[in-house]
Order: sequence, then structure tokens, then C-alpha cells
Amino acid sequence: MSRAAVLSDREWARLEPLMPSSKNCPGRPFQDHRRILEGISYRYRVLSQADAAGLIEWEVSVDSRVNRAHQHSTNLPRTTGGTSELHESAHRAS
Repeated sequence: MSRAAVLSDREWARLEPLMPSSKNCPGRPFQDHRRILEGISYRYRVLSQADAAGLIEWEVSVDSRVNRAHQHSTNLPRTTGGTSELHESAHRAS
């Protein structure tokens, strides 16, 4: 099956109004929504066929370790204490 024939015109007509518009959005305009959805549908169809044939092992690994975000990845302000922090680090280094 070709990827271009995943969604019929009738199916796309129902989905198209649900897609977001890039109008009045800063940055690069969105890619063709139909092409993106057809690619996703194609990949999941192949995946479901492989699962039905027993070719996929579904294993889930749960890890209890804590992952900490870098200080700049949050949206909270970070108070460093000004330049005294830099001077303090320099004294420890010597």
C-alpha cells in the first residue's frame, strides 16, 4: 500500500477542520497536515500488522530514579546571590 493512499478524500474532509492553523503564529508555517497524518497512520498500520503477526514484544521498563532538570530548563527565576557567588568560588579554588 502506498503512503499516499492512506486517507481517503472523505476521511480527510472530516479531519481537515480539526487541524491547527499556522496563521498569526510566529515562526515557520506548519507542514502539510494531510501528509503528516498519512505518514503517522501508515507507520501505525505497519506496527499493528507486525503486532498481530506476533513479531513485536511489548515490554515496559519502569525506573524509579529521579531525573533532575538543568537549572535553565525551568521557567522559575533563579537567584544566584549576585557576584559574591563568583568570588566565593574563586576563593575555594585557590
